[in-house]
Amino acid sequence: MSYSIRALVNGECQVSGRYTYHQGNDEERYRFLLIVWLIEGPQGPILVDTGLTHVDEMNAGAAHVLAEPIVQMPAQDICTQLKTHGYSPEDIRCVFISHLHFDHVDQLDIYRNARIVVSKRGLDQALSQELSWAPQKTLDLLTKTAKERTGR
Repeated sequence: MSYSIRALVNGECQVSGRYTYHQGNDEERYRFLLIVWLIEGPQGPILVDTGLTHVDEMNAGAAHVLAEPIVQMPAQDICTQLKTHGYSPEDIRCVFISHLHFDHVDQLDIYRNARIVVSKRGLDQALSQELSWAPQKTLDLLTKTAKERTGR
């Protein structure tokens, strides 16, 4: 079996050292790329995470963590990048969610044909927290709308 793994860069930001590492220095800043992984193989295209569409919303919600806001160029849109590789959201067979932070699951709803794999523990924690980093639309999708496609 042959697989290829592609990093789809969905934007970048800088995060304060205090939020990056345990006992991190608040004066230090670290650059982070927002990445969605496209895995191509015999079972069809698979994604690890889904990326971010609502950059302004994420920047507002995470302003206390971000030393520099997320910047996303038009070519960094995940749908645009999928098209470059010959796919549309409807072609994605499976989506693995690494964790339920907004920038990892914002676009989950557009993958209507995909089986969704999410950690039961992570989902339970997101559902029980008053202030979850997961968008409510994602939690509703995983527990209601696409419950039959969601494996934990």
